[in-house]
Amino acid sequence: MKLAFAAVGSNVLVAEEIKRAVKSIFYKDINIEAYTLENLTAEMDADLYICATTQMERLCTLVSPEKIVCLELMPSSKFFLSVGRIPQGETVYVWNNHLRYTQIIEKYCQSLGIRDIIFEPLPYDDLSVEVVLEKLKKVKYLIGVDCFIDGDLLGNEQYAQCLPEEVVLIKAQRVAAIHSASLLLWTIAGLMRQTIAIKRCQIEGEDTAEVEADKLFLYAEQAVELIRDSINKAVCNQISPEAASIQPNGTTDSWVNPVHTCLQEKLAGIDELQVVLAQLQEKLKLIEASAR
Repeated sequence: MKLAFAAVGSNVLVAEEIKRAVKSIFYKDINIEAYTLENLTAEMDADLYICATTQMERLCTLVSPEKIVCLELMPSSKFFLSVGRIPQGETVYVWNNHLRYTQIIEKYCQSLGIRDIIFEPLPYDDLSVEVVLEKLKKVKYLIGVDCFIDGDLLGNEQYAQCLPEEVVLIKAQRVAAIHSASLLLWTIAGLMRQTIAIKRCQIEGEDTAEVEADKLFLYAEQAVELIRDSINKAVCNQISPEAASIQPNGTTDSWVNPVHTCLQEKLAGIDELQVVLAQLQEKLKLIEASAR
């Protein structure tokens, strides 16, 4: 009953970044693969497709909109603290493949009070190689999303060789914005509740009801644990993904042990876990609303 997710981006770098951001929300390993829009196939049938806002319209032509969640990615607080330490009046080059996101990074910084430095966009895909090389020779401070700096700047020998030795690179590890992560978790909790409800209705009429009830109880308990722990991790992520990577210490409550109870008690335990999942969904809606 493990759900399958697809992280979809405009290119491989973005698809992998979305996949990383989704995985960073969860303590448990989840089944997620990265795809570009071009390599999605008709045979593929994920339970949920996760994309950036810019890809929503195109993805809706390939997949039912009910199975899509948009994930807004933004740098963690650690990135902004580093940018905030740049001396007043310095010129800071903003590295990205397109102009639009360099402007978004500048807007994020200014909204947090970082206004005493000069932001110079460096949208390398929108400029000629010659212009990019000329700008890189003058760089003292350069900021941008980590995968673009590592991949398309440092991974490009021609660009990397142009950087001055004393250049300061500040890489942003993007994570899911809190309201966006809450929406994703709300949707996943709903899928889990639906799975449990369908299987719960089937159990009483099966010859193997006892065994299936044990399996479903375990699945429901793990679903509650996954969502509960991930709510906390999504909030911690916004501060620092490194801090959020610390594993929880088994904080999830323990319900009745299904192995030593009768079928009706097992079913009652499953119903109780369904109620807890519903309560967590309500909490996620409140987090989403307050974080917007």
